[in-house]
Amino acid sequence: MNGITSSTWFAGNETNTSLKVTLDTIAPEIKFSSVTLTNNPDYTLIYTTDGQQVTKPVTLVERDNVLDVTERDLAGNEMKTSLKVTLDTIVPEIIFSSATLTNIPSYTLIYATEGQQVTRSVTLVEGDNTLDVVERDPAGNETKTNLKVTLDTIAPEVIFSSPILTNNPSYVLTYTTDGQQVTKPVTLVEGDNVIDVTERDLAGNETKTNLKVTLDTIAPEVIFSSPTLTNNPSYTLTYTTDGQQVTKPVTLVERDNFLDVVGRK
Repeated sequence: MNGITSSTWFAGNETNTSLKVTLDTIAPEIKFSSVTLTNNPDYTLIYTTDGQQVTKPVTLVERDNVLDVTERDLAGNEMKTSLKVTLDTIVPEIIFSSATLTNIPSYTLIYATEGQQVTRSVTLVEGDNTLDVVERDPAGNETKTNLKVTLDTIAPEVIFSSPILTNNPSYVLTYTTDGQQVTKPVTLVEGDNVIDVTERDLAGNETKTNLKVTLDTIAPEVIFSSPTLTNNPSYTLTYTTDGQQVTKPVTLVERDNFLDVVGRK
């Protein structure tokens, strides 16, 4: 501050006065108070300068916006600055990476959003489970989605449909599991054959079982016990086969009669 004093003498009257002059070389300070990240394109830029709040409406475009501000105080000092404001209207993407079918009720939900991996522990119930996920990014954009996860702890059922007794060593094992028919060629050996079967479903449940198949290629023995000479035309043919006695009534004709027998197991 400078004081300038002047005096004037004419008729003897005198005036003493002064003028206060302020030197201000300091540029005005600008302090921003509005957010730098938003999902609303209708934005209000807010800042204070020289103790006064200033608001300016701005329409933002997607991504980065550089908002220039110039302020000049009464002394003519000027301040130029800018504020970078990001407009983000894109909702966060959620990418699931955990399995949608499992046989373990203690499940870990895994997904990625905004480049970050997220894990959550979930206890599943048998059957379908809908797992809801809500994610919000720093700009306030929100995504709601869900993942359907099936808990299957039931082992697959194996139902055999192929015969358990055969005289053919080239055997086809046939069964159904989980609604699908399965066939497997097997070469049998004489007598009992135990054929093991293991089936695992998509959830990882496993069933182990077997089928006993008997290969019998030996023809049955036929032993006659009825007489070969008789005077009675009403004849009963008697024989045993595979330990079983068989009787068949026959009407004979005079002289030789050939009685055919077919033994079959």
